[in-house]
Amino acid sequence: MGVADAVVAAGVPISSVEFHTADGAEVASVPMPAVAREDLPPAVGVTRRAFYSALYDAAVAAGAKISHEKTVEAIADVETGVEARLSDGRITRYDLVVGADGWASAVRRLRFPNAELPQYAGQCVWRGRVPRRGKGSLRGYAGAGRTPR
Repeated sequence: MGVADAVVAAGVPISSVEFHTADGAEVASVPMPAVAREDLPPAVGVTRRAFYSALYDAAVAAGAKISHEKTVEAIADVETGVEARLSDGRITRYDLVVGADGWASAVRRLRFPNAELPQYAGQCVWRGRVPRRGKGSLRGYAGAGRTPR
C-alpha cells in the first residue's frame, strides 16, 4: 500500500526488545531483525490514530470508497466474489471482505455463525505513552508486588 514511510514518520523507530524486572533491572535486550526494506527500522511504535490515518489516506489516494456509520448485515459468496448487505439497505459486491471489527466481530459471526467467541486467556497488557529517552526499544516489565522506578 505504500504506507511504510508515513508510519515511520509518525512513530518511533524500535530496534530491540528489552526485558526488565519489576524494579527496573534489565534482564535481556534482544535486537529485532530487519524484515522490510533496508532503509526502514525493524519495527515502529506508533499510535493507533496515526496508523489508521496513514492507512486511510493511502486507501483514499488509491481510489478506495470508504463508508462510515454503516454495518454489514449479511455476507454471501457469489460467483465473482462476496456480496454484502449493508445497514443502509445497499447490496455491494467485493473481491474480499476483511472482518477487522473487534473481538466480538459481527463479520465473523455472519461468516462463521457456529464459531465460538474468543475466550479470555488470562493475560493483561498495560500501555502508556511517555517521552522517549535514549534508544528506541520496546520494554517489558514483569514481577509481583512492585512497580518500575
